[in-house]
Amino acid sequence: MALVTSGTATLETALERIPLVIVYKTSSLNYALMRSMVNVPFIGLPNIIANEKIVPECIQAGAKAENLALEMEKFITSEDYYCATVEKLSCLKNMLGSKKPSVEIAAAVAALLLQ
Repeated sequence: MALVTSGTATLETALERIPLVIVYKTSSLNYALMRSMVNVPFIGLPNIIANEKIVPECIQAGAKAENLALEMEKFITSEDYYCATVEKLSCLKNMLGSKKPSVEIAAAVAALLLQ
């Protein structure tokens, strides 16, 4: 398991099939500006690529120690949850196949910005 800040590290961790919790916190102003410019349902690359929440995201006010511990605890206490997450991460790797993730992400972000 891992706690990983948002960015390419989340995708790298996911591709290794390591269950993770994505953590991201920035200034309120930066967050508000980014949210007003980009409309995506998820912030983490694994979730964006899969187009579903396959790993938890603790963002801004949700990035508190208590929330992080609760999300990590789910991996420890539920073998089913842990295994299901690993399976979804495996599928993510298959989804990317021989594609170049950096190219796919750039295209996805560009498409979102042009909406």
